[in-house]
Amino acid sequence: MARFIADFTVARPDADRFIGFIVRDFFQKEGFKYTEFKGENVWKKGTGALAAPQFIKLRFKNGQVHLEAWLRAVWLPGVYGKEMDFSGAWGFAVKEMFHGTVNQLIGLLLQPQMIDGNANAQPQQPVYGQQQAYGQQPYGQPQQYQAGQPVPQQQAGAQAGQQQVPVIVHNTKGSAVLALVMGLVGVLGIWVPLVGVICGIVAILSGKKGRHSPAAGMATAGMVLGIVFLVIAVIGWVRNIILFAALLY
Repeated sequence: MARFIADFTVARPDADRFIGFIVRDFFQKEGFKYTEFKGENVWKKGTGALAAPQFIKLRFKNGQVHLEAWLRAVWLPGVYGKEMDFSGAWGFAVKEMFHGTVNQLIGLLLQPQMIDGNANAQPQQPVYGQQQAYGQQPYGQPQQYQAGQPVPQQQAGAQAGQQQVPVIVHNTKGSAVLALVMGLVGVLGIWVPLVGVICGIVAILSGKKGRHSPAAGMATAGMVLGIVFLVIAVIGWVRNIILFAALLY
């Protein structure tokens, strides 16, 4: 089976509103877009220019969640092949990163309910992120609580009830830090092009996610460094190929 599939239950009295809130916040920060692809309504990220495009299909009702995640092989940016296995040596780095993203989403959905700042149950999965009052809008943007149906900010606040319950939301600051680190390490691409290409791609991908965190400046710096050293590494790679070809002939 090429797809990662998970079925689980979110045991909360306000489960569907909570799921919609977490899902919209998570995918917005991760850079996924809600779209239709080959007859399926999915959350999609990437075109295949730097890494395989990522797909997540998520349905929920009465707290019952069905999640599917998969990658697609790429022939050209925007031109995709068949679905890739979620494990295996080919593209293992991208698969591991995507697998981690999916686990973060599941962990956030299975977080314990917080009442007065205290959890009333133990989490079933690792929880990542920062605490935020349920019903508030991150970064001043209106949130959509159910798939495909926007809820105005004032209506969402009214629906949240008199008592706001704090929840853990997704925090991409770690991606911003990773982007800066990889951007700096990318300087090695001047001497070892392969290292520059790998670090540059990781810095760019991580920086895109990190720009939705409080460390947006750090993420942007990492992206810029990643782009610069990626270009330098590619130029060095081409130069080495030309020199090698010249030696042969």
